[in-house]
Amino acid sequence: MKSISIKLVGKKFSEVNTSKSSTKLRGSKVRRKMLTDFIELHVIEGFLGPDELVERTIIEFQDDIAREQLLPVAQKLVYQRIVKRYLEEINWVSPTDCERLDRAFLELNQMGILAKQNFSCCNSCGHKRIERALKNNAKRTRTSKHEIEVTMKALSKQSTQSKRKGSDIWGYAFFHAQDTDDAVATGELNITFGAVDKTSEQALDIAIEVGQKIEEALKRNGLNTSWDGSYLQRVGITGIKWQRRRFPMVVQSKAV
Repeated sequence: MKSISIKLVGKKFSEVNTSKSSTKLRGSKVRRKMLTDFIELHVIEGFLGPDELVERTIIEFQDDIAREQLLPVAQKLVYQRIVKRYLEEINWVSPTDCERLDRAFLELNQMGILAKQNFSCCNSCGHKRIERALKNNAKRTRTSKHEIEVTMKALSKQSTQSKRKGSDIWGYAFFHAQDTDDAVATGELNITFGAVDKTSEQALDIAIEVGQKIEEALKRNGLNTSWDGSYLQRVGITGIKWQRRRFPMVVQSKAV
């Protein structure tokens, strides 16, 4: 099993030295517990690769522990936890709630709602990054701001289902890293949403329509939602069991 796990984790991790002499961490048990808990959370969340997680761990704790001392410890702990995660995933039944969430977000992107997961550190930064992403998209499609405004005003007067095209980005949705932490800890996940064009008279109505589309996509994929239908409340998912796969091939091998 060890050789299989090493192959799955990656080339760099096949060279990790797991001997006690190389991974002994000086300091209190409390410090090691904090380090282990940090790695545990991010392995469960599933958005960082092994090498990314090692580097993120070093950045998080480098003020207290020297990099040369921390690196082998972080490598060993990440390696061990990801191997354990592989064994856990073998027993998961598909679709998991995270797979349902992926499908819902894919549907939103296809209908013109820019949907991002684990996006930015917080709500404020998420809004700023979404704005930059929308501007970059406008440049790629060579669409001027005036054309976007004209398009959005025209679309707001028509049926979304019959008139909006998937290539027209008219709304956005995201949850940030703190939301991911909450979902793992509590089973509750909140999604921020809004309209691309915030200047038109119909901006609020369009934003609420985005919220409705989010709720519909989540329900259609088997997730429970909680939302009061207003722009003042984020669309919530209740009772989500956070099982994000790191090894999609596990599903394929189990199905055979």
